[in-house]
Amino acid sequence: MSNYYLILRTIHVLMMATWFGAALSVSLIWARRKNGEPDTVREYLSGIIGRLEGIAAIILPLTGVLMLLRNTVLLQAGWLRVNIVLGVVAITLSRVSLSKLKKIQAGQEARERSFELVRSGMFFSLIVIIVLAQFKPF
Repeated sequence: MSNYYLILRTIHVLMMATWFGAALSVSLIWARRKNGEPDTVREYLSGIIGRLEGIAAIILPLTGVLMLLRNTVLLQAGWLRVNIVLGVVAITLSRVSLSKLKKIQAGQEARERSFELVRSGMFFSLIVIIVLAQFKPF
């Protein structure tokens, strides 16, 4: 493997960890909100973490595509095709959940349960992606 591919792969894994960590942080901040803690620092942090999650969600597929262009044999793997579809689903759910969070914080939307359900779907997708990437079952 060339250095270019290894650099892309490293960035890809780091962005996956960043995205997963940021998504988990937003969910933990949300859980603390429901316990009645003050909003000022939490809203500031959720805004920063939300932006970080958005940046990682953009760089992650970009590095994935660049790795596939470098090593097209990977497209024959069935697990990778499933990961790509689940990645698109997870990114979509991430963006939807962050927009719902912004609406809830602005007082425009009162359906907090829908935010939690969308966020849970995103986490499920991310966990399946990690398991498939680790074990490569098909």
